[in-house]
Formats: sequence, structure tokens, C-alpha cells
Amino acid sequence: MKNSIKIIATVITLLFCTEIFAQPKIKQHQKNQHQRIHQGVNSGEITPAEKQRLANEQKRIRMEKRIAKADGRFSKKEKAIIHREQQHASKDIYEAKHNEIKK
Repeated sequence: MKNSIKIIATVITLLFCTEIFAQPKIKQHQKNQHQRIHQGVNSGEITPAEKQRLANEQKRIRMEKRIAKADGRFSKKEKAIIHREQQHASKDIYEAKHNEIKK
């Protein structure tokens, strides 16, 4: 009986910890993307139109994150969706910074 209680307590603790640690990782990813966008604007690699499109994409991700956390729980499925959206946004930032501007 004591062992099963310890196991259940351990599982609950691990689930709680993954909830806590996942959010800072997502937040840091968004912060990095924001910095990459600003660096691209400052260097001239990202045009004002590209900046607006990328900013709108970041805003949409922030809204999705808020909606996912609204019920007080951030499920694995919700984390996976946000992570996939961040990966897509990262690719978009890369492409905006490395595309050839035609004059």
C-alpha cells in the first residue's frame, strides 16, 4: 500500500513538473524569435511588410497559448501544437532573413 502511494505521488509530481518546465521553454522560444525579427529589421534583412507578417504570426501564437492556458492546464497536445507553430514561425523568420530582395 505504501509503495503504491509513493508511486502515485511520484507520477503526480512528475506530471506537475513537466507542466511547470514546459511553459518557460515556450516563453524563451518566443523571446528568441522576437529578437531574431528585430535583428533582421535592424540589419535590413527583413522588410516592413515581412516584419508585420511575422509580428502577426507571433501575436497569433501568443493568443493560442493564452487560450490553451485558460482552463488552468497546458496539455501535452496543446504544447505540441504551440511548439509546431513556433517551429513554423522560426522557419518563416529564417526565410524572411535569407530571401533575396529584388530591386
